[in-house]
Amino acid sequence: QGRGRATRFSQVTLGPDQIGTLFESGGAVEQTLEGYEPRPQQTKMATAIAQTMTNGGTLLLEAPPGTGKSLAYLVPALAFGAANDTSVVVSTSTRGLQEQLSTKDVPIALQILGMESSGSRVALLKGRGNYVCLSRLGQELRRPNMGADYAAFLTRVLVWLETTVRGDIGELRLYGPETEFWPIISAGGDEEHTGCDFQRRGVCYVARARKAAQDAILVITNHSLLLADSAREGAVLGHAKHLVLDEAHHLEREATAQ
Repeated sequence: QGRGRATRFSQVTLGPDQIGTLFESGGAVEQTLEGYEPRPQQTKMATAIAQTMTNGGTLLLEAPPGTGKSLAYLVPALAFGAANDTSVVVSTSTRGLQEQLSTKDVPIALQILGMESSGSRVALLKGRGNYVCLSRLGQELRRPNMGADYAAFLTRVLVWLETTVRGDIGELRLYGPETEFWPIISAGGDEEHTGCDFQRRGVCYVARARKAAQDAILVITNHSLLLADSAREGAVLGHAKHLVLDEAHHLEREATAQ
C-alpha cells in the first residue's frame, strides 16, 4: 500500500511513556500473549528505544536472554513509523531471524498495537540471490537436453510460481542438487537485468521487493544487504532515517566479509 493512503496506522500516536505501559502488568502485551509475565528489562528497553526514535541519537543496548528483545524494538518501531509515516529498518545477522520476525513476531506486535496485518506496509528485503529471476528461468526452460534432476527442479519452481507472491527462496525448501541449481535461475550476481520485460511489466520480484521496502514503515533486512546498500550510497534503504541493528555483535564480521 503506497504512502498517503488512509490506514489504521495513521491513528497511532503512542509516545515513549505509552509504549512502556503496553509491557506492564495488565497491558496490551499481557492481554495478547497467553502466559506472559511482565519483565522490567523489556519495558525499559522498549521505552528507551521509543525515546531515542522520538528525540534522535544513538542507543546501545545489551539484552540478556529472556528479555524479549524482538517485541521490545518491534512495538516502538511500528508505532513510530506509523505515526510519522516514515521508514524504520530492522537489520539482523541471519535470514532465519528475518523470517522469524516477519512471520511470527511482527504479527504479534501488530496485534499488540491493535493494527491489522493486511495493508500493514511491512516489507521483508533480502539480497538479490534470494529471488528467482523470471528472465533467467525463461532461458533455462528453453535449454535443450537438460538432465532429469534439473528438469524436475524446474518443474517444482514452475508449480511454486503459481502461488508465490515474493519469489523468495525462503518459501521453497531445496534438497540435494537443487541447492546447486538455484543460483542458475536466481537474480544474484552482477547482472541487474535493468529494463527487462518482466521489470517493465512490474512482475520482477527483486524490483517489487525494493519498491515495497521504499514504501514500508518497517523494513526487515540483514546486515549483508544493509552494508552492500550502504556501499551503493543507500540506493534502496537510504530513505530510512531510523535503524535497529539486532545481533549487532555480528556486524563487524559481516563488514569485514563485505
